[in-house]
Amino acid sequence: MADEDTIPPFPRAIYFDTSALRAAGHALRKPWMDDLRNMAKNFSLDLNIPELVMREWFVYLRRECINDLKKAIQIGTFLNEVLGHNPISVEEYDHDRICDLLAQHYLNQIKEAGFNIIPTASIDLKALLTESVEHVAPFTQKDKGFRDAVIVESIAEHAAATYDPCLIVVASSDSAFHKAMHRFKKRNVDVIITSPSEAFNELEKARVEVLGQFLEHGDPTANEFLNGHKDMIFEAVRKAPIRISKYGLSTFLPSLIGNELKDATIHRINDARPSSIGRAYPSMRPIHGKVEEGRYCIQFTVEVELDLTISYPPIFGGLFSGSEITLDQPTDLDNIPTIYPETRTQRIEKTVTRSVSVDSTVIYDKKNSERPYSDLRIEHVWGLN
Repeated sequence: MADEDTIPPFPRAIYFDTSALRAAGHALRKPWMDDLRNMAKNFSLDLNIPELVMREWFVYLRRECINDLKKAIQIGTFLNEVLGHNPISVEEYDHDRICDLLAQHYLNQIKEAGFNIIPTASIDLKALLTESVEHVAPFTQKDKGFRDAVIVESIAEHAAATYDPCLIVVASSDSAFHKAMHRFKKRNVDVIITSPSEAFNELEKARVEVLGQFLEHGDPTANEFLNGHKDMIFEAVRKAPIRISKYGLSTFLPSLIGNELKDATIHRINDARPSSIGRAYPSMRPIHGKVEEGRYCIQFTVEVELDLTISYPPIFGGLFSGSEITLDQPTDLDNIPTIYPETRTQRIEKTVTRSVSVDSTVIYDKKNSERPYSDLRIEHVWGLN
């Protein structure tokens, strides 16, 4: 990856407490949760739930389910009385069985949605009781905070043992996490604590900051990997359809302003030679298409040297229409239609350099710091700029 002294770390994981799970609804499908899950998939973030949080959530779901059953029975009984029907038969529910079924159902749902259940910390109970007596946050004067302390310690211990560099996001509406920041600091865990509904925005801010640094510095590890696949990349660039016109090398007109081909007519591309790979920018979603699950996007540029036959006009050549070509063979552009008559001067040979933008995906192994990338695929090649 890029130099750690210049590139700020991007969070490695999102941890959820009980308040976040409640806010996400029974199905964990509130829009903000869907946004977080999509971002986690695209940027290789872990979604972690402490074991104790799961237990608290199961108790909450069981209570909600039992209350809903009681309401349903009451409504059914009332409707039968209004309609003059015989009293309905009421099934006797085994609450323990309901609890077991709920736990299994939601455990399966959690795992299928990509969440990890992290174990409870190996806590020194004697030390924790001492902190409780001395009201060390999140313990309060009213002797509350034991479960909060266990959850905070579990997150801090797991993060410190799992991630390096260690920057995490905790989605919680509970003030206990803000009061217990010292528990993260003592384990050298940097943490962003945010409300569940704002977690996505916090990650987006971090992404923009990291992206800005990547655009400035690039990623040497990615470039080393890409340079090991030059033949494959250069062949893809030569074969890719690229929109071109005889009056310009790009559909992006601002790139033509002030360059050596301004106002020139391109009569022939005699040769095209991909010459080098520019900076690579990982952790960016591609503009073209979607990323296949389990793959990671790298965007980069390829410099291409073009040998051209051109002419300059006595007057501005005006509007044009474009056609798609490939760069793997000589191409004659004189037959491309124009709304202006041919008014060009003597033809000359000229070599120019342009860059091509490339979207690619790879398999990314975040545990392998030296060789994290493998299985390169070229997804899309953009026009010459």
